[in-house]
This record gives sequence, structure tokens and C-alpha cells, in this order.
Amino acid sequence: MFLEENLLIEAVLTKRNFDEDYTILERAETVDLFILDDVGLSPKSENLHLTETLVKYRIHRRKSNIITTNLRKVDFDARYKTIADALRESSIPIICEGTSWRDQLEKDLHSEFK
Repeated sequence: MFLEENLLIEAVLTKRNFDEDYTILERAETVDLFILDDVGLSPKSENLHLTETLVKYRIHRRKSNIITTNLRKVDFDARYKTIADALRESSIPIICEGTSWRDQLEKDLHSEFK
């Protein structure tokens, strides 16, 4: 299952269904692999505990997770203290750095329209 953090929070708050049998949260808890995208992109709110609760639930049940973020490690650790702590014991961080392809696309667009 692939879901952006802001959509996860919205789905949990509105109790949106995944299908006839499961809410999106229930489905996210049980899938073999859960990819949580753009963690930290949404404004910080009192609802971040929903992300933390789901991720910790999955980690403690040894479910596979992929979490993507554009936050620096120090910022991620500050914003998601309990997730960061749980991830240290169960995950291998992979830092992907390099040229932003979006920057290149922007440059290409500007070149096209000059």
C-alpha cells in the first residue's frame, strides 16, 4: 500500500473506507508492505500522532515499511521523536542525495519558453 502522510491523516480523521471490509487505517495496519510518502510535508499539527501510532504499530509487529521524507535527519527526529526512536532499532536509513530532477525540469521548461 502506498499513501502520502497528509492523505493518511485525512483518511483516518474521516474514517474513510479502503473497501467494504476495511478502513484505510485498518488496511494500512495489515498490508505486507506499507509505503508512507512525503512524511513531514504536511503542516505540523496535533494529528501527527496518527502517523506515529501507525508506524510504531507496524514496526512492533515486524511489518515492512518504507518511509520517504525530504526532512533532514535532525528535523525528522525532532518532529517525530517516537517514530525516530522506533526506527533506530528496526530500520536502515537510506539517504538519497543528488541533483534534484525537478530543478532540471524547471530549467528545461524555462529554456523551452525563452
